Amino acid sequence: MRIACWLSLVALLPLAGCPGPRAPQPQGDPRPTRPPEGVSPPEVQPGPLALLLVIEVRGFRSDRGLARVSLFESPEGFPEEHLRARRVAVGPIEGGVFRLEWAGLEPGTYAVAAIHDEDGDERLGRGLFGVPKEGFGVSNDPPVRLGLPRYEEAAFELQPPGRELQVSMRYF
Repeated sequence: MRIACWLSLVALLPLAGCPGPRAPQPQGDPRPTRPPEGVSPPEVQPGPLALLLVIEVRGFRSDRGLARVSLFESPEGFPEEHLRARRVAVGPIEGGVFRLEWAGLEPGTYAVAAIHDEDGDERLGRGLFGVPKEGFGVSNDPPVRLGLPRYEEAAFELQPPGRELQVSMRYF
């Protein structure tokens, strides 16, 4: 009796808009197929290289606040406007170090800027005369003169197989 009731319910499922029981689908032949005789396979164009960039930012004066690291591919917005960056990573500082990995980058010229966002306002805090109150660092660790380093001073080439980079924080 129960089997008969179940079968009648299964038969009504399509009427209610529900799919009925599914029949097992045949499995395809797992062997690779070859094109018919005389037909060439289509050419496959390789996509852009996906490179890995590993960044280690060292020299944070404390683990308080967050590290904000931005990857720029042009001078626009470098080093402070993280909204113009190609990629941004934000995270906790552990033992004075913040480490991150960015995968899937194309070969090219980039620059990295790091900020110790101690007060959580998502920008580099400044004091009297615009002197940074929070730590900052850029790739290549160029000397700091009047103002923050320029993109051209921090720029580096990312080529296969990828790159590891160290950035040192600076405080005034």
